[in-house]
Amino acid sequence: IHPTAYVEGSVIGDGVAVGAGAVVRESVIGEGSFIGNGVIVEESVVGEGSTILNGHILYSVLYPHSFSVAEMVSASLVGRDTFVGLNSTLTDFRLDGKNVIVLRNGVAVDSGNTFLGSCLGHGVYLGSGCIVAPGRSVPCGLHLAASKDKTIWESSNGQVQKDFRLVEK
Repeated sequence: IHPTAYVEGSVIGDGVAVGAGAVVRESVIGEGSFIGNGVIVEESVVGEGSTILNGHILYSVLYPHSFSVAEMVSASLVGRDTFVGLNSTLTDFRLDGKNVIVLRNGVAVDSGNTFLGSCLGHGVYLGSGCIVAPGRSVPCGLHLAASKDKTIWESSNGQVQKDFRLVEK
């Protein structure tokens, strides 16, 4: 644990690295995890072998071997062996004042809450820029990327980069 890190009311497993300026408050950090410089983890559980390189983890549970560079993971459940890319957003609040609707056995159900995060199944990969609406779940094993219109696939001189696809016109 870096000397400039702040740990309060938390359980830190063996072999955990907590970086400079990180804050871990009222949380459980599983053994062998890495909490990066300046990361904030509050009232959350981070499973063993997880890596949090960036951002703020709040009121969330991340299963073992999760990897996140997201700015914020709030009120969410993140399955094991997941990847949450930079600028991915797990939204948690309805701005229109209505309650978050969730699916239960394929039926839309009012959660009774305006504040409710997302649920990512095991093995989910969220590429940079993905947005998950409040109360939504992403099924196990799904790998998602931003839509084609938000992704650059060619260079400024019109040459297609190796291993990239040309944007459909």
